[in-house]
Amino acid sequence: MPFSSDPRTSSFAAEVRAGDYGRRPLGVVFHGSDARDPALAKEIDEASYFFDADPEWTRMVGERAARNRAEIAALGIPTFVTTPDMLAHVDGAELLPLSVDTHGWASGRPVMESAVPRVLHRGSGSKYTKGSKYILPALEALESAGRIELLTSPVLPHHAMAELIKSSDIVVDQVQTGTYGVTGVEAMAAGRLVVANISAHSGDVERPPIFHATPLGFTAAMEEILDSPDSARRVAERGPGYVDRVHNGQAAARVLRRFARET
Repeated sequence: MPFSSDPRTSSFAAEVRAGDYGRRPLGVVFHGSDARDPALAKEIDEASYFFDADPEWTRMVGERAARNRAEIAALGIPTFVTTPDMLAHVDGAELLPLSVDTHGWASGRPVMESAVPRVLHRGSGSKYTKGSKYILPALEALESAGRIELLTSPVLPHHAMAELIKSSDIVVDQVQTGTYGVTGVEAMAAGRLVVANISAHSGDVERPPIFHATPLGFTAAMEEILDSPDSARRVAERGPGYVDRVHNGQAAARVLRRFARET
């Protein structure tokens, strides 16, 4: 896909070859499905959403990602990925960590102190990627049993979404992607307990303080959290420090400074 909407080009690679960028350093950042290989994802993560996705959608996404990877490899320019799991999909890529305003996400609200914890899950634009079909029925059953309060909402502006995250105890990010996204980072920064499926194939990076859950094991994971609120609270309390080390923008800035010097 072109990045400047130039009608004379049909891809990022074509624009790079046609453009006059002078001495400006040029690189590319992949975030997920734009470069994720469905076959590899299924090979290294038994919880991958590609097992459940529509075959035609998987074919389309896989072909687009393969084309993107091939074009960028042919250009020979520096390549970055924003989540550790993508290091397995993009040869030679460097991690450019997601960054958030850690101070802006600080929350003084205690977590996991209510007898009925507030649980938030937001689906994604694709019905496949987060595993909502496993998450929502389990959360609805727990709410019916009086064990949680399930938070749902329409699409919200960012400031309203921030308040919703801060008012929750548990944020269920995903159970099929193999990593955590922006919502997971923001929830950790706010000191909320994040639940997500974290793939073992995430490169040589620090493991986040996230409660691991798989699609078929999601209900059991939630019951373990609800039965052991003190343990869950200790995991959540490590979140702000982790985000301040990894996602406060300084690590990304170091990567970009090195990129600017070397290109």
